Amino acid sequence: MNSRIKNREDVIFMSLNKKTIIMVSIISLFVFILAGCSQTSNGGEGEKIVIKVNGEEMPMDEFNNYLETFIEKRVVLEDSNKKNIKADDEEIKQALSMYEQQYGGEENFKNVLEQNEVSIDEFKEELEYVSIHQKHAEDFMENVEIPDEEAKKYFEENKDEFISVRASHILLETEEKGKEILKKLDEGEDFKTLATEESTDESSAQNGGDLNYFKKGKMVKEFEDVAFKLKPGEVSDLVKSQHGYHIIKVEDRMEEYNDLKDEVLQVLKDARYEEYIEGLKEKAKVEIYLEDDKKDNKENK
Repeated sequence: MNSRIKNREDVIFMSLNKKTIIMVSIISLFVFILAGCSQTSNGGEGEKIVIKVNGEEMPMDEFNNYLETFIEKRVVLEDSNKKNIKADDEEIKQALSMYEQQYGGEENFKNVLEQNEVSIDEFKEELEYVSIHQKHAEDFMENVEIPDEEAKKYFEENKDEFISVRASHILLETEEKGKEILKKLDEGEDFKTLATEESTDESSAQNGGDLNYFKKGKMVKEFEDVAFKLKPGEVSDLVKSQHGYHIIKVEDRMEEYNDLKDEVLQVLKDARYEEYIEGLKEKAKVEIYLEDDKKDNKENK
């Protein structure tokens, strides 16, 4: 199991307050709990089935995932207890209230949980674990130091994963309309004004076409290939994609280590935390009891 709480694209959340981070984690948790309780697994061809209840099967790989989750939870809770790290009751209360409001009140929310065979106490327990796990990670991050030379080396070796551009665009339905807008730009008309008035991308048009910062892999390939080649202030020719015809203007580029240092350090701290969790799991005394080829299992009774 991947024990990292955040991936690279979530690093922005580190700048938010703790309460917001907890809320973000809980959203993922809620989806996980309901999916985990309601998902039916039929097992792929050739997969070893380790559990079958009323015809519902759990293959070995899914069982191993649950096992890894269980082991990680136990070692994180044990290590947190040693460090006197506890859940924040107020955060848990507010998170629970948020979900009750989202689902139309306490009773409606309980019904949703019941439909997915999750009790309110089980849900609260998982909220507490998310809170503890986050605080456990934060405690570790605050005390780990990454040498600047290591961070610079990692950045240089993985630069494409960090570089981002801030771009605006004007999206048009036809090539003819696109050429018409390009002509207006060549004549000196304002890019933002044209984006607001002409772009069919309504969400960005209201901001003058601004798409904010994005990294490679976040936009369709045709758009991305052009955007990352432009320098700040440059405007592209027409770029055709599945969405239509784009005119792209790059506003800014973030590609220097000093501009991206905090993000690089966070990625390395995440990796250190993952290694720390794996170390706890390796040191833990884990005993697994499985009986192979058991002939008198319940399905045959």
